[in-house]
Amino acid sequence: LDRRRAAVSGLLDALVDGAQDPSADALAAVAALPSVAPCRGSEALRDASWLPEDPAMRAEAEALRARIDHIGTLRRLGRFLEAEALAQASIAEALALASPAVEAEARIAASAVLDDLGQYDAADAELDAAAHAALASGHDEAATAAWIRRAALLGMRRGRAAEADELLARAEVWLQRLGRPTVLAVERLRTLGELALAAGD
Repeated sequence: LDRRRAAVSGLLDALVDGAQDPSADALAAVAALPSVAPCRGSEALRDASWLPEDPAMRAEAEALRARIDHIGTLRRLGRFLEAEALAQASIAEALALASPAVEAEARIAASAVLDDLGQYDAADAELDAAAHAALASGHDEAATAAWIRRAALLGMRRGRAAEADELLARAEVWLQRLGRPTVLAVERLRTLGELALAAGD
């Protein structure tokens, strides 16, 4: 819940600080704020299981995760260069914190910005690195997200359908292990649909 509150606060700050009229993008940004649903039940426990046990380090990690969430807000407001700078800073902070789980989240966020900017090779590299960092830390949700988003990138941007299918098949196995968290399961289905549409199936 604290991360959702931070996301709302970050959006308000971004709207106030924006130089241009934000009205065209504000509704989309508000609609895309993270749901509070994962704050309840077993998903909430999974969400924190890989964070540092030390209270001080855990607080640093959570503060960094809030900044990573803000990258999405900047993207939705069309402030891509600010988002890219924050993403790169977040990766550096995660590395300094020695938290591969948070590093994975930062790299996933960075890949989305790079995709926005048309830097597809760099976006792909970030997703590959994110999956490795996530697996190393036991952050299975982040690994699964990285595979799904890499499948979308390779299939839609690079025409590498066979690799995309392999990544989505891998993601499906891990989704079953995770109890099929709704957000990731829907994202995988959406990606499958988009790839099928692009292929004319």
